[in-house]
Amino acid sequence: MPGKDLQIFEQLPRSPLLSYLARAGEQQRRFHYTLSALEPQALWQWITQYLGHRIGFRHKFLTYDGTSGDRGVYQLGDDSVIGGRPDSRREIRVSLAGDWGTGTDEAAEVAAGIEKFAPHYTIHLGDVYYVGEKNEVEENCLGQPPPNCRFTPCRWPIGSVGSFALNGNHEMYALGKAYFDVFLPTLGMRTNVGGGPSGQKASFFCLENEFWKVIGLDTGYNSIGIPVIEYLFSPSCKLRKEEVQWLQDQLKLKTDSTHGLIVLTHHQYCSAFDSEYPSTAQQLSDLIGRPVLWLWGHEHRMAIYGKYSRGKGIQCYGRCIGHGGMPVDINPKVKRADRPLVAYDNRQYDSPENITVGYNGFANLTFQGDQVVIEYRDLYDTLLLSETWQVRNGNLSGTARLGPPAPGLTVHTDVKTATS
Repeated sequence: MPGKDLQIFEQLPRSPLLSYLARAGEQQRRFHYTLSALEPQALWQWITQYLGHRIGFRHKFLTYDGTSGDRGVYQLGDDSVIGGRPDSRREIRVSLAGDWGTGTDEAAEVAAGIEKFAPHYTIHLGDVYYVGEKNEVEENCLGQPPPNCRFTPCRWPIGSVGSFALNGNHEMYALGKAYFDVFLPTLGMRTNVGGGPSGQKASFFCLENEFWKVIGLDTGYNSIGIPVIEYLFSPSCKLRKEEVQWLQDQLKLKTDSTHGLIVLTHHQYCSAFDSEYPSTAQQLSDLIGRPVLWLWGHEHRMAIYGKYSRGKGIQCYGRCIGHGGMPVDINPKVKRADRPLVAYDNRQYDSPENITVGYNGFANLTFQGDQVVIEYRDLYDTLLLSETWQVRNGNLSGTARLGPPAPGLTVHTDVKTATS
């Protein structure tokens, strides 16, 4: 059986109300035809689901209490980590994808590309559609088919050492309950070779070795507010105070001057095309005094930025990879010409559904000692862009190249300006 149609997610607004409306239409016919959402029965279902999931308290924000010895800081290494013999100079593979949780055929292709890489770690940057409810997590992330299923459900690829998922705004449209209680228990670090993950304990974490810290942060928890009121006063998507305290106490970022820092979030710091969420960068500025690599999702495209900072926010090299499973807009209007946009994938995907969209894709990171190579690939596993970064005394230096062969990225400036 095929997966879900990509076209039913086209033009989906970033809105809790309209996400529930679209979901009600899906449940009427099991395939996502938007017009069915206007039928009276679907409208009533939408109202009851919206009220049932959006009126109430958000899931408790989970933290690391220290009682089990779990600080949320884990070894970044190959399979030798499980055996207790980590060697950071060996090759370590990490795969990332954002906005992947749609259950579409394209999401399944992305998952297959990730599995081909045989990653030690996989990390989802957030968003399970439409509203991150229990059955959507089961269908789109855990490969569990619903009754009378007419499509093949998707399963998030699990790394040989560990797997993690960040929190997105769509998970919070159902108050985060399925994200925390259904998805996270299936993730985390493996405790023995061939064994299953031990469960991800919170929505933020760090993978580290002697050269690198890969820091996953939760910008989704504060992405919703009071229903209806949130349309008048947009949520900030800032970090919870518990996260900031954890960064200070457990990662010692203020005194860490040696590690290369890679930040992962759902929401973007900057964008030439879409909304921006600078709060997290401002919070991090009290702890981090040097440029970082920052990969995010939320915006459904692949885009590369040069060094950027805004106001009191930290300096970063931003990479948007929110094109894991949602329809990708092409020929976008540049709203902020002053953002250091270097390149973005504007190729039209030859969709079997005959819709005008771009290519879905993902990113593979290969660490070896003080270097990391990042490859940006589409759903056919075609290499679009690769960059190599090196860290020395906490400072990053890197080079980037297209292809080979250069497959048609839209390049605004010399691609070498993507790195320093």
